[in-house]
Amino acid sequence: MTKLSPNPPSPYATANPEFRHLIPSFLGVSAVPGMLAFTTCDRMAVVPDSEPGDATDILIAGQLADLPEGLCPDCIAVATGQAVTGTTRMTGECSECRGGPQGVLCSLCRQSLHSEWQRQTRIHAQIRAERDLQDAKFGEQNHRDGTGLPIYRHAANRYRDQAKRNAEDGALAWRDVLLEEVYEALAEKEPEALRAELVQVAAVATAWVEAIDRRSEL
Repeated sequence: MTKLSPNPPSPYATANPEFRHLIPSFLGVSAVPGMLAFTTCDRMAVVPDSEPGDATDILIAGQLADLPEGLCPDCIAVATGQAVTGTTRMTGECSECRGGPQGVLCSLCRQSLHSEWQRQTRIHAQIRAERDLQDAKFGEQNHRDGTGLPIYRHAANRYRDQAKRNAEDGALAWRDVLLEEVYEALAEKEPEALRAELVQVAAVATAWVEAIDRRSEL
């Protein structure tokens, strides 16, 4: 039988990353691939695209010798009512919300942070792909900066004031936030300060894309 690969990685998973873990269904409903879910061994792991359905049948039949390689031994032990090596239940208090233990973070905070990490990872991969396309089309680009003009500082102040007014009125838009950051970058002439502002521009643009993605998930 083919050896099973481990569950997909996540910095917020608590299950042993060397094994494939069994993800129990809830009321007959299986967990969605990609999400962070509880494992049979009472840890949390990313749900893979496909679960070893035949392994469940084998466990029900009690034929442990026929199980595929790579399955978590603690998941097998719990599923078959055997003694588990060590203590499976995690202890502690969530550093974010003081909720139930799943290490230093509770399960709900881990799921939320995992979803955010997934969105950022996907966006960063898309940015890398776009940069590769630019490099293939234009090669290495070394243009002059063309920044530091007084008109840009005037515009930065204007857009900062506009963003502040819109925020106070409850009408702040991503356009306001990005324009403020863009013109603050254009107002800088020194390379170090310009670079710092451009990083902020990139961060705001990424946050905007994340917000668009969150809307599509609703």
